[in-house]
Amino acid sequence: MRRIGGGGSALLILVLVSTSAGAEPITFRIRGRVVDNLPEPYAVFNGGRFEIVYTFESTTPDANPGDPGSGLYSDPYVGGYMTVDQGPHHVRWEMDTATLADITVQYTSTAHAYFAGAYLVPNPSGLTPQFFIVQLVDRDLEAFASDALPITLVLSQFE
Repeated sequence: MRRIGGGGSALLILVLVSTSAGAEPITFRIRGRVVDNLPEPYAVFNGGRFEIVYTFESTTPDANPGDPGSGLYSDPYVGGYMTVDQGPHHVRWEMDTATLADITVQYTSTAHAYFAGAYLVPNPSGLTPQFFIVQLVDRDLEAFASDALPITLVLSQFE
C-alpha cells in the first residue's frame, strides 16, 4: 500500500510500475487505483485512478557508502508529478524539487526494500497532499543485487 500525506492521509494501492531509462536520468511511472475509504476532503477521489511519475539522477552518490546493506540517495530527483482522476475530478500536483527528499534501498539478509518519496507543490484546487511515498518490500530477496539505486523495478518481485 502507498500513503499520501497531507491534511488527511490518503491510502493508495500500487498496481503497476514501468520504467523508461536514459543515459543518466531514470524515470519510474507508477499507476494504481485509489482505495474507497479516503476521508474528506479527499473522498472525491475514492475509487479513482492515480499516477506517480518521477525522474531521478542514476549517478546520485550513496550518502551512506560504508553500509553495504543500506543505500541512502539524498536529493536525487530531477522532476515528477502525481495525478488523480475520478469522474469530473482531475488533479495534478508537481513534485517540489526544491525540498530535500530521499530514495532509500535496503539490501539485507531478511528483505530487500525500496522507499521513494517527495514533497508536492500546492495545487489551486485546495486538495494538496504534502508528499507521496512509494514503498516496496521483497522478503524473497530477489529484487536487488546490492543497495545501489535501481534502474528498473519489477513489481512482481515485491509484496
